[in-house]
Amino acid sequence: MKTRIFATFTAIVLGLFFAMSGINTRTAAQGATQGPTVPVATVRDAPATVPPLLRGPTKGGYVRLVHASADAGQVDVYVNGQVLLSNVKYLDLTDFLPLPSATYVFALRKANSGAQSQILAGAQVVLPPGVSTTVVALGSPQGDGEKRLQIKAFVTERAPTKGGVRFDVIHAAQDAPTVDVLAGGRPILTAIRFGYVSDAALNLDPGSYALAVVKSGQITPTLYDLSIDLKADTIYTAVAVRDPATGKTKLLTLITTPETAAVAAPPPMLTPPSGAATMAATPAR
Repeated sequence: MKTRIFATFTAIVLGLFFAMSGINTRTAAQGATQGPTVPVATVRDAPATVPPLLRGPTKGGYVRLVHASADAGQVDVYVNGQVLLSNVKYLDLTDFLPLPSATYVFALRKANSGAQSQILAGAQVVLPPGVSTTVVALGSPQGDGEKRLQIKAFVTERAPTKGGVRFDVIHAAQDAPTVDVLAGGRPILTAIRFGYVSDAALNLDPGSYALAVVKSGQITPTLYDLSIDLKADTIYTAVAVRDPATGKTKLLTLITTPETAAVAAPPPMLTPPSGAATMAATPAR
C-alpha cells in the first residue's frame, strides 16, 4: 500500500534558524493515496529552539523542504548560515513551516562537513506574506545547465478549495524527459520540464483518478501509473522523482490542507547567495 508522508511542526514561533546539530526523524503513512509505487520518505520534525531574531508577530508565509536530488547524497540544510536540518537523505521532506516574510539564504552542504565547507547549491528565497512555498533540492552535482544540483522554490496555492481538490506536479526527475500527465488517456497537465512546475494547479472534483505520466506529446508508453483517491478540501503536489530502487520515474505525493489566510502571489523570487551559481526565478512549466 502506498504511504503518506506528513509531519506536524511543534514548538514553532515563526522561525527557521535553529541552533541544533541534528533533527529527529520518523516515517508516517502517505495518506489516502493508493498503489504501491510512491517512494517512502522520512519526515523531519522542526526543532524547538528559535533565536530571538525571528520571534514576534511579523506576518509571514510558509515553507516546506524536499530533498529530490538522487545523486547528492546526504546533506545538511543551512539557512542564513545556521543548520536547519542535518543528515537529510534523498526523499526526506518536511511539512509547511510558518516563517516571517523575509529573504532567506538556503544552502546545501555535504552532511556533517561544517559551516565552512563548500556550498553544493544555494539560493535566496524571498517569501511574501501569506504565501506557501515548496523549496526543492533537485538536479545532480555532476549535472550541467538545468540538470545541475540546485535549489528551486515553487508556490503551492493553498487558498480554500470549497470542497474541491487542487493538484499540481513538480518535475524533479533528472533522467526523465519533458512530461505530460494523463487522466483517462487525456492530457490534463502538459509540457512539464525538469525543474519546473505545471502551468497552473488543477481544481478537480473529489474522487478516484487513474493518472499516467508520459513523454510530452505521447499517449504511450507510460513512464509511471498512479491510481489515487483525491479527498475533498485537500491539496496535492506530486513531485516526479527517480525511484532509488529501480531508477525509473515515480511520483512522490505531498498532501496538505488549505490555509484560510493564503493569498495569491507570483512565484517566489530567487537570487544566488555568495558562492552559489546564478539562478533565475522559477516560472511555470
